[in-house]
Formats: sequence, structure tokens, C-alpha cells
Amino acid sequence: MLPRHIFFRLKHHHVAHQLRRPLGSRTATSIATGLSSKSRLATSEWDLQTLFDNPNSTFPPSSRSLRPTGLFMNSRLNSPEDFQALAHTTIRRAMAIVSRISNARDGGPQELRNVVKNFDRLSDVLCGVIDMAELVRQAHPHPQWVDASNEAYEMLCSEMNVLNTHTGLYEVLRTVMNDKGMVADFSPEEHAVALIFLRDFERSGIDLPPLQREQFVSLSDEIISLGRQFLTLGTGPRGVVELSMPHLQKSMLPGGASVLRSLSAQSSPFSQKVQIHGGSWEARMLLRYCADEGVRRDVFVAGNIANNDSVETLEALLRARASVARLAGNESYAAMTLGDKMAKTPENVMHFLRALGHHHRPLALSEISELARQKAQHSSQSASPQIKAWDRDFYTLESFPGQSSISGHPSPLSLGTVFRGLSQLFSRLYGISLRVADTAPGETWHSDVKKLEVLDEDAGVMGWIYADLFTRPGKHRGAAHYTVRCSRRVDRDDWVGDLPYSEEPGSLEDSPLTLSMDSDSDMGPRRVRGKEGLYQLPIAVLSCEFAKPNRTGEATILQWHEIETLFHEMGHALHSMIGQTEYHNVAGTRCATDFVELPSILMEQFLASGAVQALLTGQPESAPIVPSRSRGALPAVDAHIQILLATLDQLFVSFPLSQERHGKPRFGHLYGYGATYYSYLFDQAIASRVWARLFEADPLSRETGERYKNEVLRFGGGRDPWKMVGRLLGDPEIEIGDQKAMEEVGRWGIAHSISVSQ
Repeated sequence: MLPRHIFFRLKHHHVAHQLRRPLGSRTATSIATGLSSKSRLATSEWDLQTLFDNPNSTFPPSSRSLRPTGLFMNSRLNSPEDFQALAHTTIRRAMAIVSRISNARDGGPQELRNVVKNFDRLSDVLCGVIDMAELVRQAHPHPQWVDASNEAYEMLCSEMNVLNTHTGLYEVLRTVMNDKGMVADFSPEEHAVALIFLRDFERSGIDLPPLQREQFVSLSDEIISLGRQFLTLGTGPRGVVELSMPHLQKSMLPGGASVLRSLSAQSSPFSQKVQIHGGSWEARMLLRYCADEGVRRDVFVAGNIANNDSVETLEALLRARASVARLAGNESYAAMTLGDKMAKTPENVMHFLRALGHHHRPLALSEISELARQKAQHSSQSASPQIKAWDRDFYTLESFPGQSSISGHPSPLSLGTVFRGLSQLFSRLYGISLRVADTAPGETWHSDVKKLEVLDEDAGVMGWIYADLFTRPGKHRGAAHYTVRCSRRVDRDDWVGDLPYSEEPGSLEDSPLTLSMDSDSDMGPRRVRGKEGLYQLPIAVLSCEFAKPNRTGEATILQWHEIETLFHEMGHALHSMIGQTEYHNVAGTRCATDFVELPSILMEQFLASGAVQALLTGQPESAPIVPSRSRGALPAVDAHIQILLATLDQLFVSFPLSQERHGKPRFGHLYGYGATYYSYLFDQAIASRVWARLFEADPLSRETGERYKNEVLRFGGGRDPWKMVGRLLGDPEIEIGDQKAMEEVGRWGIAHSISVSQ
């Protein structure tokens, strides 16, 4: 998840009456023969398994043919050039809404009453293209599409930075918020949205003189540019080490046979030398299996060598952040960023981190002592030797043998099996399931991408998930959840009312929806059961880098950490689907950064239970295959590293930057999570408490699942997260959300010995 600007949040809902016909002849037959809903659900789950375990298989065609379209069913997005046209059209639409809001005081009471709605429309118009551009530039295989999405992204972000300091918009919003009678008529969601915009204006230095406002916009653009440059440099080339193959063959443990075969194929038959690139698969294998400490040291240093360009870029980024914070009247960038988060202040974050660090330090030292004992035994030293960073993987292998996957289980878990189990889990907890959906020609950016419908058992389609799960060259590394479209009520948008404010009225008459999806497509507006009006339904994308099933028909078998990754990202996606709000700005995952990881981390807790593992494997419930979360061999060390990184993140954005300071050039989260990297630790502490109090005794309880769904997930960012957590746990003191509450969450983390991966 990236921090939002005033009108959007990047990453990193609603139910319709009608059920679409499921894909596949088996499902169609089930309906025709009148099988029960449980039978139909089971058939859909088998379709899920087939889709991901054999993605080259073809389902029988549906009864209707889908005409060719553009990305995400947008008929105006068929080529890279279309991205630029879409961006320009979006700006024209946005400027008409800006003009309408700016003149709202001349339109009478009703026009003022519509101001918050129009702010949210403005956000949705811009966000619809920016969020999609973010996905395309990370995932599209063709450079022309990537370049076009980058240009659209930068163009629209620059427009947003200007709007952040638009005095006309701010003055109208302040007029509305000062009208106590009007505010009293707001719904809780509407009030939350209004406060978001008002506070973001104030945080953006809206009261600055014109020249300083221009400087604020310029610095904001510079921060985006420097941040992207820092991320690019961080994934750039690393050092190279030249090693002797005969020496490696003598130094390698038996587990390193595969890397030796790979290196032998690469080595010169004359010199018997091989080059190892830092950070590569071969480098990671050498750190784990090579007994020569000198080799491990050289390989580690090559992978972590400081890149001067990265350090200089990071320092420029930190200076720009400090400058923009000072312009807006804040002591630091951290203080500026944390005002609307659960933590509220940098001091509260440090209280939380110190409490965790104080607890985890002795546990981490104990684990390091065990590694030192192994090193002493291996090197025949009597004294306890010092453990270096390049020793960790090698001696961990010796000290903490354990099962890192469940591939040895009689029923190995394939990717399709896990998706089938996820659908069953969601059905048991929330009455929600996943189903294979049609894709039209041109709708996706790669043939690997599969589309799923998210269904409520009573009301039907809630939204859609595009699953881009297999690795390929050029694709963004790691796992991510992208929100391409949020839920929002659209029938009262009054696009006709924008026409008088447009310089080109004819350009607004066409396609009155925000981004994107054509109004007559399957993904157009729908009625939502239990709500008035029409809603756009959410669209999310899951991106992972799993191995693709091979051509012989063997499915992808997931390692345990990969299953955890999928559960984590599905936690975000489910939040996007269930977060049913009338306003775009508080839908689903558009909530405080230090709250947004709670649903995803809680999903990892479910995976650690025997009941859920039995659901996945289809075997009778017993003790968990993996008795706790897959924390690795050194959970306390890993937790302590995360505490140190979160502390580093706070220090880097809390104090003036000295000339002597140097960054950690490959820690990309210093950009994306500036001042909020503690969120993982913080939300894991809360998730551990929620799990222990609500779910641990009965992880598949529908009653508890409905309570969590209705008291937390469905509000998105429309309610105070402290109040949601406090009421869910029955803890009134937590609802206050003060320093005492922060310290209490720290104690929760200590009690459950939290640990997260980077």
C-alpha cells in the first residue's frame, strides 16, 4: 500500500440481485438438473481448482459470446495510445467537477449539500485511471503499454498535487463544514469523507502564500519522481564475485547439489571460474550451503553493496520530504504523515516499537547464541564465535531443521487446491464464494490472468478479482494487491450538472461513468441488495510470482510461505469486496495505513489452524501440519529486524537530514511506507489479539465470521478503526485510541511474540 495524496490512495462492496450463469458444462448441468445450492457450490469450486492447476485447459464456451473489448472491459483502452487519450479525457472531466465545486456557493443550498459527493466523484474519476495505470506499469508485458501507463500516471499525479493546494476547493469545503445544520445531516461515511479532504488540505499547506503553495506542488512532484527512481535503483545490478568451481565443489554441503550443477554449466572449461551475481538464486544457495565463510562473506557483500546513486537518491528524497513538511508547518514528515493514522504521532509509534524491542531483544540474542554454538562446533573453536550476517542461513540450516512446506503431506497442496479451500473458507465464515468468470478478448493484459467473480450466497455478485499469479520476465517481483476500482454509489452522480462547467461540454456527454467500464457491460453499475440506488462494484487484482504449471499437466505445488502469501493478499482482496460504502474514498482498503494490514494478517492466522488446514487438504482435522505461522527458523531475530527497520523508517523522517547520514539503499519500503513501516508489526499485534479472542477456539464459526464482517470489514475506512477494534474485542479503553491504547497494543504483540516477514 502506498500513502495517498488528497484525492486517492493506491494500494495497493456491493452485492447484486442476479446470479450470472457459472462457467463450464458441469456447472450448467447442475443448474439444469436442479441440484442443491451446495452441489452447485462444490462444482464451482472444482472449476476453480481446474482453472489454476491447468490454466491451459479450455472451459466449454458460455451460451453467449463476449465481444472484443479493452483492458478491464473498457472499450476505449485497446492500445497504448488510448492511455494518453483516457488521461486527457479524465483531466477534462476532473476540471469540470473542480469548477462545479468551486462555484457551489452560487448554486444554492442543494449544490452545497452535494459538495462532499462531488469531491468523492472527483477522487474516483482520477483514481480510476491512476490505480489502473499503477497496475499496468507493474504487470503489463509490453514496454509500450508500460511507458504509456507511466506517462498517464505522472500526468494525473501532477494534477492531483495541484489540486492538493487549490484554495477554491478548500474554501467551499470549509464553508460546508462550518454549517452545523448541514453537517448534522451527514451520514457517518459522508462525514468521514469530508474530514479526510479537509485534513489533507490543511496538511498540504493550503494557507500558504501563492509562491509557497507552488513550491509545495513542486516538492510533491519531486517526491514522487525520486521515490520511483529509488525503487528502480534498489532493484538494479549488484556486485559480482568470481569463484573457483573446484573450490566450491569441495566446500558445498550435499543440499547444494542443484546449484553446483547450475554453476558447472555456466563455468568456463579452461579457467574453471564462475561469476556469481549478488542477490541471485545462486548467491542465495551459496549462503545456505557453502561451508567456506570467506565465500559466503564475498557473496553477501556483493548482494548488499551500497549503490552511490541509490544513497544519493534516498537522501534527496528525505530532504524533499523534510522540506514539504516544514512548508506545511509540521515538525517533521513523520508528524505530517501520522496525523490521520491510528498511531497519530511519531512519539506513539516509538513507544510501541520500544516495548516490542525490549521484549524481543533477549529472544533474538538467544537464537543468535544457538547459531554461535553451531558455528563453534563446526569450526572447532572453544570460545563462542561472532555470528556475521553471512552466517545466518548456513547455520540456521544446521540449528533449526524444520518443515518449510507441506509438500510431504499425502495430499500436496496445488495452487488450485488452495483456491478451492479459500472459497470453502469464505463460504463457511461469511457466506461468500469464488467462481470462475468469462474474460472477453482484450480484457486482460496477459493470457495467464484469470478472472473470478466474488459471490454472496444470497445476493449474488459482489465484485471481481483478476488473478495474475505466475512469474514471467519483466513482471514486478513479489506479491501485491491492487485496487483498480472501489465500490461507490453512482446513480446520484448528476453528470449533467457538470456540463455548464466544462470548457468542452460535448466531451462529458459521452460515457458518464468514471473509469472505465462501459455502462452496458457485465461490470457496469448494479443494484445492491439492501441499498437504494446503483453501485459500481469493486475490481481488485492479485499479483504473485508462483511457478507456472508445466506442459505435462503437473500443477503448481505451493511451498508453505507461498500459501501464506496467497492468504495474505486474499485478505486484502476480501476487504476490498466486503468494504461496502457509498463513497469511494472510504471503500474497502482505503483506510488508515496502520489498519489496512489487519484483515490480511488475520488471514495468515487462519492458515495456522488445524481446522483450516484440514479444509485445504480434505483430510480429517488433526494437529496443524505447521503448528504456528510459518515464521522461519529465527522468529525472534526476524521480529527484531522488523522492529529495527520500522525504527529506522521513523528516524529517517522525524529529524533533519545530516550530511553524514547514509540510507539503506535496498530497503524500498523507505519510500512506499515512509513513517508507516511499523504498520505490519502493529496490525499483527491486533490480529493476534482478534484471533485469540474470537476465532482460535472455533476458526470456522459462521457467527464469529459474520460479526467480524459486519463490525470491521464492511465499513472500510468509514469508521474510526480504534472504535471498530475496541468494540470487536469488547474493550472500551482501546476505543479511545490514545498513547495508553498504543502501549496496550504493544503488550498484545509481546504476549503473542509477533513476527513478520519483510
